[in-house]
Amino acid sequence: MLFNPKPVGLRFGTITRINYVAPVSPFVKRTNESNGLHLPSYVNSPQLHYVIQGGGILGIVFPGCAETFEESEQKSQLGERGERGRGRREQHGQGQRFQEQQQDRHQKIRHVREGDVIAMPAGVAYWGYNHETIRKIQGENDNRSNIVKVQRSLSVIRPRERREGEQEEKEERRERTQERERERRRGGGRGGNGLEETICSLRVEEYLNDPQRADIYNPQAGRISTLNSFNLPILNNLQLSAERVGLYRNGIYAPHWNINAHSILYVTRGRGRVQIVDHNGNQVFDGEVEEGQLLTVPQNFAVARQAGNERFEYIAFQRNYNAIINPLVGRTSAIRALPEDVVANAFQIRLDDARQLKFNRNENILFSGNSRSGRSSV
Repeated sequence: MLFNPKPVGLRFGTITRINYVAPVSPFVKRTNESNGLHLPSYVNSPQLHYVIQGGGILGIVFPGCAETFEESEQKSQLGERGERGRGRREQHGQGQRFQEQQQDRHQKIRHVREGDVIAMPAGVAYWGYNHETIRKIQGENDNRSNIVKVQRSLSVIRPRERREGEQEEKEERRERTQERERERRRGGGRGGNGLEETICSLRVEEYLNDPQRADIYNPQAGRISTLNSFNLPILNNLQLSAERVGLYRNGIYAPHWNINAHSILYVTRGRGRVQIVDHNGNQVFDGEVEEGQLLTVPQNFAVARQAGNERFEYIAFQRNYNAIINPLVGRTSAIRALPEDVVANAFQIRLDDARQLKFNRNENILFSGNSRSGRSSV
């Protein structure tokens, strides 16, 4: 289900993996307006969340893990003196127990912002808030939706938010690199500490909007940032991955097919042209897509994408923990790997034309487009 885009609040795009062969997976777009609280809930399949716009906080409840965020003892004592003066007249032991009860504790809270991808295991409860604890649990006669309005700002225990600026981004990248190295070492079977290190300290989010994080970059065409089990190990269990693509004006994402995954594309900015053909060469889609639209690309269907006169950005969710593509054009294409005689006989063309077909583009995946025609064909 899709909601009409609104330029307010915290917006999530969520893909859920389901265990059947059909190329379509459930996709839900949620909008949390100011002070909106997404009530704790869970689903029975793994999910990937992408923050389309805004920022907020996210809580994920891993069963059996400790509440590592807690109030200080000093704060609890001040609250007790200010709100319950009669506590002074109670016995010391009772006062101690009351103080301990007043200290709030909960599991880790994560700050999320536009460009974050969050991996959610099946059956794990989570909640989200568009910026600050609810002291009331309401169950009976509750006809609210799963997103409610908080009357006052939400009070939870959390560190300060991420600061803006280049220096902060560099620090975050350094910390992520160190964390990946620790996870790699743990994955190798050395230095593990059981449940606490493998589940309770699990990293579940990755920021994809950082230009310096790009895995593929062409200054005339655009950039691609991939997210798979190599840089977010939890995806190995979820069997999901993601790819964020930003094409500059007339930039082309080389025609290719997905070897091992269905792909669901959601446009986050601008518009672009997309062509899809099946494995027999029959065209199944040729048209423009724009911000807020969703498109499914089945496994083994060839697809080409090109930006128009403005930037074209989208997030692609893939149903494999390490989705792989095979390009049809460019330096690493399947056609370039074939002998010229094979190409000539396969397409029934002259040897010179086969050579031209093999070596007509020296770029890799992203191509600068022809601004005069502005069109490409699969």
